[in-house]
Amino acid sequence: MGDIKRKATFEKLFREAVPNSEGKIWFQHPSKMYSERKICFMLDGKEEKFLMYMSKEAIEKWKQHFIEFVDTGEFDMNYYCQIYGDKLPQHVTSAVHKFPFTENYSYKFATHHPRAMKLLRETKYAFGDCGMMTVGKPARPRYTLVCINCGSDNVQSKAWVNANTNEYVCDCSDGSSEDFWCEDCKGHHTLTSTMKP
Repeated sequence: MGDIKRKATFEKLFREAVPNSEGKIWFQHPSKMYSERKICFMLDGKEEKFLMYMSKEAIEKWKQHFIEFVDTGEFDMNYYCQIYGDKLPQHVTSAVHKFPFTENYSYKFATHHPRAMKLLRETKYAFGDCGMMTVGKPARPRYTLVCINCGSDNVQSKAWVNANTNEYVCDCSDGSSEDFWCEDCKGHHTLTSTMKP
């Protein structure tokens, strides 16, 4: 499954996936764990160590966390999951759910996290057999949606959310201006996109 046996190869692939990480992220090799590396970085004056399996798949799954850390100096303490199954509707399988590391830090996040298990049970009850897998964090959009009337990015759009967890499921707008709200000019206006600086 894409195991990377040599430490130098893993570090090179990680650096390519997370540009400008030199000096901000470094590596340690855990004793007696030949297939894993500790990804180390400073956060709020404390050294953090993130244990990662040495594979291309692991780099792909966690790279967005580290890209955002390099850009902002902040680390997202959540992991992300999707539910999968042959009989699930598209809006269920496309939804990405996040759960905090701090609540239940474990390799088998989706198996052990109580909120993830609750969501999985509810989905199985509603739709039948399904599973849950960790996925990469969705990349931040390179553009910002703004109000077409005043240009503010303090805007809202109509969406489906899980009634119990408030987790975002998917957009449900048909494009009508009534589906959007600008908090600054206090009106329903369509949105337009502008590139982030």
